[in-house]
Amino acid sequence: LDFSTHPTRHLRSPLARFQDEIIMTAPRPLNSTQELKTFKDVREVWDLTYPDFVGAIGQENCPPGAMTTIRTWIDIGAIGADSHVLDLACSTGFSSRRLAKLAECSSEGLDLSAIAIQNGRVLAEKDGVADKTSYQVGDACQLPYQSDSFSHAVAGCCFGFIQNREQALREVARVLQPKGRLCIAYLAYRSEPPTELIDKVERCVGYRPDPIRTEAFWNKFFGEHFTLVDEHPQDSKIHSDEEIIASAAQTIQANSELCQLDEDIIEAVFQRLARDRLIFNDHRAYQRSAIQIWERGG
Repeated sequence: LDFSTHPTRHLRSPLARFQDEIIMTAPRPLNSTQELKTFKDVREVWDLTYPDFVGAIGQENCPPGAMTTIRTWIDIGAIGADSHVLDLACSTGFSSRRLAKLAECSSEGLDLSAIAIQNGRVLAEKDGVADKTSYQVGDACQLPYQSDSFSHAVAGCCFGFIQNREQALREVARVLQPKGRLCIAYLAYRSEPPTELIDKVERCVGYRPDPIRTEAFWNKFFGEHFTLVDEHPQDSKIHSDEEIIASAAQTIQANSELCQLDEDIIEAVFQRLARDRLIFNDHRAYQRSAIQIWERGG
């Protein structure tokens, strides 16, 4: 894709009205004793896995519905100051940091990406919630926690990424306390995308989406170990190409460390980020999302 007619320095639209709708929002400038990990060269920009790329740019990789989802998890999931929350496949910790701010709960985040975990710690310090959050590299299929450790677990689209998702769900059930709650926000297919589009998504994220994952699929999957408490279906928001490209530029402009890199690295980051978001936006036309609260048995 050629975005040469849309150089990042010319894209200044704040897109404030889309803040809660665009799945991946921009990081804010840091005033921290630590620094975000960024990129050594252009090749690394294109060679990193998708989770590491997201982590390296400090992207706020939030669940479908963004802050609407966070507030629903708090209100309907009953997350409060006494809650201890597992942020599963947390990336840079968007969900756990927002929950710590709004609900004053404690949380532990886990992700396979060391880069995302490193930058999640930096962002937690910047957000003033480092005392309520902790992050570590780990596998969702082998959670490094004792049984009955958490009152809640939160998860965005991660069960779509996890290869052995059945084992991961068993692990979540194990570490949740009796009557503990799993708060999720998934994307489900309402119609089948063209094969060419699925191919593009696979090249972006490193795994192949499966159109069999409908609402019925996910309800059966989570229902194996949990009981549904509440559900809020949502139609996916689709944005114009101009809005998506501007949001990619905004993400880069908001990252002070990234903006200090060589221009060719910044341009490569913009190219990859805009490409990915345009493809994801096309893909969302075939999906809808749902915010759900599930409860473990006693």
